[in-house]
Amino acid sequence: MTQRDRMRTTTRGAIAGVAWVGGLAMQGLGLLLPIALAGGAPAAAQTSACTDPQDQSTMNRCAYESWERVDRTLNQTYQSTIARLNPAQQRQLVAAQQAWIMFRDRHCTFAAGNFEGGSMQPLIEWSCKESTTQERLNDLQAYRRGTIVPARGQSLAAADAALNRVYQVLLRSQSGQQRSRLIAAEEAWIRFRDRACTFERSLQPTGDRCAIRLSDQRTADLQAAVNQP
Repeated sequence: MTQRDRMRTTTRGAIAGVAWVGGLAMQGLGLLLPIALAGGAPAAAQTSACTDPQDQSTMNRCAYESWERVDRTLNQTYQSTIARLNPAQQRQLVAAQQAWIMFRDRHCTFAAGNFEGGSMQPLIEWSCKESTTQERLNDLQAYRRGTIVPARGQSLAAADAALNRVYQVLLRSQSGQQRSRLIAAEEAWIRFRDRACTFERSLQPTGDRCAIRLSDQRTADLQAAVNQP
């Protein structure tokens, strides 16, 4: 039984008419329009302060600034990549990117959930967004080069089984709102995986390599959450 079967996920429709790319919105496939970042962006930290932050507030601002740099690079890479695609591939990449942004936000909401209301919550959320965005940036940079990031594993069945084992362990350890957040993040990841792999197959006949790679990445993310004290 696959993860989709276990999750019994219903794929919901994409955000109609707008492709969200990091902190930006794109109408159709054309102009990028800047929008406010959800939750209100902290003021930019001084570079020197981020070299050796001395308090939690500075750590939070520096984490935001670090994520913002990666996000800016991702948006630039996305734009240069999509310009090289044919119309059908552009639509597929837009759909994959919409799904990825929903996954990123839900995943990082879960990651920071145990710190909700505390001074560390922004640090955890921005750090999560930075690492998640870097993973997606690696994919987009490969697409721009006309290649696809290789999978380390060889078996989709093995990758899917490993992911399900870790997911179930983590799910059993959660309750209340955090359990709901984890389920929502996993549903969003499945949607992203399916759309990303549809796009990658339009570039190269990759077989199961995309699903194996993304499953291995997700397994590592969930295992890190399991290992948290």
